[in-house]
Amino acid sequence: MLVRLLVPAPSISVAIFAPFAGLIADWYGWRLMLLAGVMLLVIAGCAGLFLPDLSTIFASRLVLGLVVALIMTAQTALTGDYFTDDRSALSGFEILAWNFGGLAFISLAGWFAAASPRLPFAIYGVAAVFLPLMWKVIVDPQGTSPVFPCSPAGKILPSFIMGSRLRTARASSSRDEHVHFRHADPVVVFLRDGRL
Repeated sequence: MLVRLLVPAPSISVAIFAPFAGLIADWYGWRLMLLAGVMLLVIAGCAGLFLPDLSTIFASRLVLGLVVALIMTAQTALTGDYFTDDRSALSGFEILAWNFGGLAFISLAGWFAAASPRLPFAIYGVAAVFLPLMWKVIVDPQGTSPVFPCSPAGKILPSFIMGSRLRTARASSSRDEHVHFRHADPVVVFLRDGRL
């Protein structure tokens, strides 16, 4: 039973916790929620490298779903606040980041899985690279219609960061939608090879 729940565990957690993410943001703000979510994504995602058994990996996957709920909610709200007039252009950048993330991270997971069934969990650590930049660039909007304080060219980077973060976070909960890539999912690789 536990084995069958490992892959959909993040989706279950997202469904439970996403409705409460807005309340958390009301207390702490979108920026803090996004940054905390990315930090927790690194910890919960990479935990599979070290955890000793299926029950602890299952717990880490549930935490990963909670983190995905926080990131998705904050990312969507900040996108709406930062980009008031050019949301259609932003959607294009997000789709670009989404597809690039899917190609790069899933392909990399496949390569890592060939070496070790635990190694694909390390890909969640890529989020740590973006943390200093996110800390510097992302601010909580002030007022009712904030405008992102940078040039139009500078809007590409935050949209790519938020889009790629969303792609990385959602990859953990939506790989079952990409059946042809299932071999690269760290949990599927772990289950297939049967090694801890």
